[in-house]
Amino acid sequence: NIYVDKLMTAMFGGVATSKLFMNVREKLQLCYSCGASFKEYKNTIIVESGIDKDKLNVVVDEVDKQLKSIAEGDFTDEELNNTKLMLSGAFKSNYDSLFALGMWYDVQHRRGTCYTPEEVIEIFNNITREEIMECAASYKLDTVFTLIPKEFVRKGRVYGLPEEDNN
Repeated sequence: NIYVDKLMTAMFGGVATSKLFMNVREKLQLCYSCGASFKEYKNTIIVESGIDKDKLNVVVDEVDKQLKSIAEGDFTDEELNNTKLMLSGAFKSNYDSLFALGMWYDVQHRRGTCYTPEEVIEIFNNITREEIMECAASYKLDTVFTLIPKEFVRKGRVYGLPEEDNN
């Protein structure tokens, strides 16, 4: 259910009250930015983060921990409802321009559906805590891709990272 995936991803890292923003960025101050987005046609969640290179392992572990916390139900009903409200506002904003509304229905057409924003809001409002937990449990860390300034890379080795991370 892509709508469960989208809601869980928003709780994980797609809104200002998400697990990644509130914990990895704000509470632990491990990164400059941290967010997640759901790639519907690949059924993949992408986490993007701006970090200092020496915090890479800690950030990866903490991102994984935050996803597992959702799978274990470590979120309040208020967090779930607030995320639903934020997404509802975003869906309603599709009426703000003809372009946005056209894009909305283009995506609906590509999915083989024809939901109005209000119908999708209703779908979101009916998603349960258990569905969110099950969804989070279905994802796992797969690939870590980093961009490192060239001044830190010499002869295929990354300088500034522990030896075990260079293999």
